[in-house]
Amino acid sequence: MVYDFSVWKDMYRRRRRRKVLFACLILVSLLCFNMNLFIDVDNKIISPLKNFGQNMLRGSKKHPFVMPENHTPNIKLLNYDDIDPFHGDIMFLVTSHIRFQIRRDSIRSSWGDASRFTKHRLKYNGVNYKVYFQTGYLDGAFQAAKLESKIHRDMLISNRTEDYWDLSRRVMLGFIWSLEHCSFEYLIKTDDDVFYNIPNLFQLIYEDPFILAHKDRVFAGSIYQITRRSSRDLFSKWYVPKEEWPADEYPYFATGMANILSRLVVERMRPHFDWVNPFRLDDVYIGMLVNRADVPRMGIRKINAMNEEFYGKGSAKKCFYLQQSVTQHRVIKKWCMERLTAQSLIS
Repeated sequence: MVYDFSVWKDMYRRRRRRKVLFACLILVSLLCFNMNLFIDVDNKIISPLKNFGQNMLRGSKKHPFVMPENHTPNIKLLNYDDIDPFHGDIMFLVTSHIRFQIRRDSIRSSWGDASRFTKHRLKYNGVNYKVYFQTGYLDGAFQAAKLESKIHRDMLISNRTEDYWDLSRRVMLGFIWSLEHCSFEYLIKTDDDVFYNIPNLFQLIYEDPFILAHKDRVFAGSIYQITRRSSRDLFSKWYVPKEEWPADEYPYFATGMANILSRLVVERMRPHFDWVNPFRLDDVYIGMLVNRADVPRMGIRKINAMNEEFYGKGSAKKCFYLQQSVTQHRVIKKWCMERLTAQSLIS
């Protein structure tokens, strides 16, 4: 007997076509039902439920996400009356160790001094900005920091002991203070060893087509083109056990030198603040909160393909100026911060 396998092949093809058609119908239905399920990542529409950890963030049977029940901060400011609120366009929150006054002073006298960039600010309708520093607490350093705070009125000193693994709470506290006491378009979270090229920053925020298209709902900065894998290396500084984060990858997040957030995004993040068990890596945690905020039609602007905008491979011993860069890390010497600022003014 001779079997005609062509019949079976045709049946298989028809079944496969029906499955594909059915899947397409479901996808189209979802799009029509709620376009807000999707976010714009560098002009590519993607689902935030794509499997790189968001199922855990949004909630699934395997990893249910429970909205934090305790919305009461277990952290507070120790110098509340010494801080001048800001009302303007761009607000910086700089994470700084309480003992690192030299670093703070180097920023205050360089790129943190808005009066040095009057010409560039006028180019963008008089845009203004202000830099604030977030620190923790140490017995032997608090009095000096309190005096520094009274003089400059730009420090947020928290009552929790300085601890690298407690930075997430400090960031949340800074976000809440900013929302409650300041008006701004963009909030930038960064570190005290980062140089900001203010003219290039203005150009990015006020000329970049992607940011202009998502002006009031944008997440930008040193966000990598692909999602980052969670580290399981016991000897890594960024080791996270599976008990804390079961997924193999993190959602999109920006590294510490540049988190640029629209005010609306920060507002939507606030209900998801977890004061009891925040994720230990503050930069990753910001990305998680952005994801949980689920802002409709939000744009995530990642670094360009050449990675020229946010340079994070610098050396503390060398000082070289990068013409196209918005940030440079690590810059810890005052003379270097001054040199880079001077070059940004004339370039």
